[in-house]
Amino acid sequence: MHDSMSNLKELQPEVKTKLASQGIRTTTQLLEHTRTEMQCAELAHEVGTTLVAIKELVNRADLMRLHGVGGDFSNILVEVGVTNCRELQHCIPEKLHTQLEKISTDKQIGHRVPTLAQTTQWIIEAKALAAWKSTDRQLYQNTADLLVDEKARAFAADQLLSSAEAEAEKQRLSTEKQAAKDALSVPNSDPRGIHGFYISPKKST
Repeated sequence: MHDSMSNLKELQPEVKTKLASQGIRTTTQLLEHTRTEMQCAELAHEVGTTLVAIKELVNRADLMRLHGVGGDFSNILVEVGVTNCRELQHCIPEKLHTQLEKISTDKQIGHRVPTLAQTTQWIIEAKALAAWKSTDRQLYQNTADLLVDEKARAFAADQLLSSAEAEAEKQRLSTEKQAAKDALSVPNSDPRGIHGFYISPKKST
């Protein structure tokens, strides 16, 4: 669901403004920009907040992907210790519903308590979303690995090309050196010698 960032509880106005300047105006966009730990850290730095604060916003945005879960219901789920879909998928519907009723009454959170049917449906959806996210994360990692492999292959190709060029240059210099050496070793039949002066044969005594 494409909820506005305004629906996220605990989102500071100045952070919201800076997120908007990064093109992040919905919870879906926030999730797209925070797929990895590095992306979360970079975003925290860019908007001037902490990594912990960004992760809390991401967790609430993750819960808001569930049908019918907005700012209030995501807030009440966090209050009972369920911070994201990965944790929600392991909950027992009846037990979680009882906890939600109690926390809602004790802290007066939200306008109403989610029904048992809603709670059960959220857990079912959370299992599906967690499974999809795991597959998506693996696909993302596989893509990253392929890119790394491609760069490694390109680097290796450059190295081989450089080696081949170096070997060719070495062979060329060796050939030229040998040609020069061969030229100097050719006998000179001109009696004037190599400088054009006449050299008389040495008489034997």
